[in-house]
Amino acid sequence: MSPDAPAAAAAPPAPLVAGPRPALVSRGRAALFALAVLTLVLLYVQQGFRAGANRLFDLWMPTYYQQERELTKETAAYLSAFLQAMGVVGGLAGGMLSDEVLRRTGSLRAARNGVALLSLLGAVALYSAAYPLTNVYLATLVFGLGVFV
Repeated sequence: MSPDAPAAAAAPPAPLVAGPRPALVSRGRAALFALAVLTLVLLYVQQGFRAGANRLFDLWMPTYYQQERELTKETAAYLSAFLQAMGVVGGLAGGMLSDEVLRRTGSLRAARNGVALLSLLGAVALYSAAYPLTNVYLATLVFGLGVFV
C-alpha cells in the first residue's frame, strides 16, 4: 500500500449477539403486548358499563317517574336531578373516606378495595330496599342514599 493512498475504513464493530434473536425474547414481547392490549380492552369495557349505568339517572329515570309513577315532567326532572346530585356528593365523600382509611390504616388495599367493596354492597342493599316502596319520594330518597354510597 502506498503512503499516498487513503487509509482503509475501519470495520464496524461486531454485534454482541450474532444471528437472529432467540424466539423466547420475541415471544415474551408479544405476550407483554397482548397483555397490555387486553388490559386496555377490559378497562374500556368497564368504563363503557360504568358510563351506561350513569346514564340511567339522566336519561331513564325521568321517563320511569313519568310512566310508572305518573309524575309530571317537572317533578320527574327534579327527582332525577336529586339522584345525580347524590352521586356527585357521594363520590366526593367516598374519596375523602378512602383518604381517611389510608391515613389511619396505612393500607392502600383497604383504602381502595375495602371502601369500594363496602360501598357497592351498601348500595345494592339500599337499591333493593327502595324497590318495593310505594311512596315515590321515600323510594327516591332510599335510592338516592344508594347512589350516595
